[in-house]
Amino acid sequence: MFRRKFLFIGILIAVSLFSFSNSVDFAGGSGSKEDPFLVSNSNQLYNIRHFLDKHFKQISDIDLSTYEDWEPIGNNTSPFSGTYNGNGYKILNVQMNKPTDKPKGDIIGLFGYMSGNSKIENVCLENVNIVARADVGGLIGYVYSGTISNCFVSGNISADNNVGGLVGGNFTGVIEWNRTDVTIQRKSHIGGLVGHNRGKISNNCAFGDVQSDIYTGGLVGYNRGEIENSFSLGNVKGENFSGGLVGYNVSGIIKNCYSIGEVSGVSKIGGLVGENSLGGVIENCYSTGNVSGITYVGGLVGNNNSSKIENCYTCGNTTGNNLVGEVVGFGSGSEFRKTEIELMTKKDTFKDWNFLSIWSIEENITFPYFKWQDNISHNYLPK
Repeated sequence: MFRRKFLFIGILIAVSLFSFSNSVDFAGGSGSKEDPFLVSNSNQLYNIRHFLDKHFKQISDIDLSTYEDWEPIGNNTSPFSGTYNGNGYKILNVQMNKPTDKPKGDIIGLFGYMSGNSKIENVCLENVNIVARADVGGLIGYVYSGTISNCFVSGNISADNNVGGLVGGNFTGVIEWNRTDVTIQRKSHIGGLVGHNRGKISNNCAFGDVQSDIYTGGLVGYNRGEIENSFSLGNVKGENFSGGLVGYNVSGIIKNCYSIGEVSGVSKIGGLVGENSLGGVIENCYSTGNVSGITYVGGLVGNNNSSKIENCYTCGNTTGNNLVGEVVGFGSGSEFRKTEIELMTKKDTFKDWNFLSIWSIEENITFPYFKWQDNISHNYLPK
């Protein structure tokens, strides 16, 4: 009897100590979905890495400037699998300076790696500054699965491969309703929103300028997944496979998207997509920026290789030396002509486009834009 009572008391003490530890680690909550841990300062944000499968809610702005080299939350062996709700509060001054000489690099971002039914939402990251090697995103390095929703990132990133303003690499995740304003530069697979995408991207926008050697896009550098109802405004500069929206679309689907920025490079350069390849689909899209390159240069797509382009338009000027087209540089569609600017402001120009639930236009004033742009503070009307 005495042993049982002693054991019972020991269990109570252990549970009490665990509960006390949790209360010290966070501002409140138990970590359940109904009662998430409350995060109010930088130390509590850091402590998330010790409870990767729990639920969290931010309750105040957090400044990370005291962390000169932030360590990402979660990695590929211990991924974040819980939920984090930024609750509309800001996280300021994320700084990361990681070695760039590793063969594969690390997985870098505020969060490193997420999987399972994880979700990160309503996070506002301002003034992100990251130098790293690969799989680098302002918010998260790699999304194996899960959802990123209604988040914002601004700042600067310099990294080599699979680099995005929001997400470095997206395997099967859902990325929706996000916005970035990040300047990015270095080598390959670089996008204003996502570097390398195999999942689904919808209702997103990217504003920052991007630059790299290969696979460079204003929204996505390399796409094998789905992109819809999204746009990019930044300028794009890359030697090969560079596009205002997507650098290289290989077997991917791009629907109801547009890009505004200037695009320049050497080969396979397009106002919307650098190359559309291996059954890729581009539907109901347009681009307006000027495009310049050397070869395989198109106002909409630089090279269309055994792929589909339907109901798409462009009005920018295109310059190059070889295999240059007003709409498509080379491949199916290279005979198409660009649309005059005044026609781009008329609803009747865009046959079979959905102006009931997806698109809006101010006749004779704007190019088409998304209805959801009316509901966000950065309501930009392309003119």
